[in-house]
Amino acid sequence: MEKDPAPPHDNADNNGGVSNLLSKEIEGYTQSFLEKIKTTDIYLNYLEQVKKIKNYPDLLQQINEYRDESFMIQNKYEGEELYDKTEELSAKYEKFLEIPVVDDFMNSELALVRTMQDINMYIVEGLDFQ
Repeated sequence: MEKDPAPPHDNADNNGGVSNLLSKEIEGYTQSFLEKIKTTDIYLNYLEQVKKIKNYPDLLQQINEYRDESFMIQNKYEGEELYDKTEELSAKYEKFLEIPVVDDFMNSELALVRTMQDINMYIVEGLDFQ
């Protein structure tokens, strides 16, 4: 049986997905928490930087190429080879990453990603998740 496509920005897959697993109480708390996150300086700065970088489609394309290369390196190499490939990538994109609008976007994205990682770790540690 084919799955129905999920509506936009719905976490459920219409066949027992995330929203169906959350109790209404937890879902309400989660929604409130998301609304709080959306008011933080880190998130608001990220949205502002997204708006700015979208004015430069060529730079955004290069950012995506950088991300793809970085992801591939991080998942393909280990140890000294990982270090070497990371250094090569940094050298290749050094001038590009110094462009102010690129630097601002990448830093705002990194701050948001680290915040999400911290939130995840806080939850996992708080639940004594093994």
